[in-house]
Amino acid sequence: LPVPQEYVNVDLSHETTSIAYLIPKTTGRGCCTTALVDHLVMIHNEFIDICMKIIREMHATGRTWKSVWRNPAVEIKDLRDTQLLQYENRLMAVILAHCHYSLTVGQQHTDVEYDFAALEKNLLNQFVYSKPHIQLDIPHVVFRKDVYTGEKFDMIRTKVHQIPLSAVARGDILKRLNRIRKLRQALDHIDVVMGFLSAGGKENPNMLLNHYATKVLKIQDFNKVIGTGYYIGNILALWDVVAVELARKITLTGVVPYSVNDSLQQHLPKDVVIQMNKDLEHVNLDVVLSTLNDFIETHVRNINEADHRMEWTIKECLEGHLGFLPGEYDELEKEIKFLREIPMSQVIGVWNAVVFYKKQLESESQR
Repeated sequence: LPVPQEYVNVDLSHETTSIAYLIPKTTGRGCCTTALVDHLVMIHNEFIDICMKIIREMHATGRTWKSVWRNPAVEIKDLRDTQLLQYENRLMAVILAHCHYSLTVGQQHTDVEYDFAALEKNLLNQFVYSKPHIQLDIPHVVFRKDVYTGEKFDMIRTKVHQIPLSAVARGDILKRLNRIRKLRQALDHIDVVMGFLSAGGKENPNMLLNHYATKVLKIQDFNKVIGTGYYIGNILALWDVVAVELARKITLTGVVPYSVNDSLQQHLPKDVVIQMNKDLEHVNLDVVLSTLNDFIETHVRNINEADHRMEWTIKECLEGHLGFLPGEYDELEKEIKFLREIPMSQVIGVWNAVVFYKKQLESESQR
C-alpha cells in the first residue's frame, strides 16, 4: 500500500500524534497503520516461504511429509502472539538447550558440544513448521457517512441480495424508534454494518443481522429493534426507513438534517410552494421522501456552488442519479414529475416542503 509522502515524513509521538494514524484505512492518515501491518505480514510470509522452499529442495528425492508440508493459513484477526516470529529471547534459549558442557581433567577450559540434529529439528519446529501463512485481510474502519455513496450502495447490493421490508415491519420499527435519540443510535449501528458489508465479500442475505453484528463484527449491545427478526439482506431497507424518519423528525424541529452546501438551501418562492402542494396531492409522499433522502445523502452532499449540476433541475439530477432516462420506470417518474422545473439550488427547500406537507396531512387526519 503506497503511503503519501506527507505522511512518510511525519514524526509520530504518543504525545502529539492523532489517533487517526492508528485506525486502519486505505486512504488518509490511517493508511500508515495499514502499510506497516502489510509490510510486517509480507516479511513474515516471505521468511516462511523461503524456508519451506529450501526444505522441499533438500527432501526432493524422497516423498516425505517435509516435502509436501504446507503451513496452515490464518487470518490476521485470528492471529495469536505465539504464531508470530519471535527470535530475541527464544533463539538463544533453543541453542543453549541443545549444547553439552564437559570439563576434562587437567584442562582449564570447558568443552562445548552441540547436538546439531536435535537443534535443527527444534529450530524448524519452533520457527518454521509452527508458524502459519498470514492472510492479510485487515478490517478497515469506515467513518460514518463515508459509506453514503451510490457506489457503496451498489457494492452492498452486489454482495448481499437485498430484501424489502413489509409495510407492517416498517410501521413496527417507526413505532419503537419514536425518538430522535433512538433513531440516531439505530442509524449509527446500521452505518457500521453497511460499511463492513460494502468492504467485505459476499454474504448470505438470510444471516440474522444481530448474529452478523455481534458474532462477526463483535459489536456489543447491538440495537435490539433493528437486530431482532431482521437479516443483513434487509440492511438497505432498514437504512431507508430509519434515515428518512430521523431526517424528517430533525426537519420538524427547524434544523436542516443534511450537511450540504449553502447554495443548495435556497428558500422556495411562495408560488412554487402553492403549486407543489397541489402536485403532492397526487403522489406517494413516502416514496418521494425516501427518494429525496437517498438522493441528498448519496449525491447532493457532494455538490458545491461551482458544480455544473447547479444549472440542472432536481428532476434532471434525480434521473441521472437513479440511472434512467425520461420515459423509463414510469411509476417513479410520476412521483418526481413535480420537480421538473425546480432548480437544484432549492433541493433542501423541496425536502422541507414535503416534510411539512406530510405533517400537515397527519395532523388533519387526527382531528
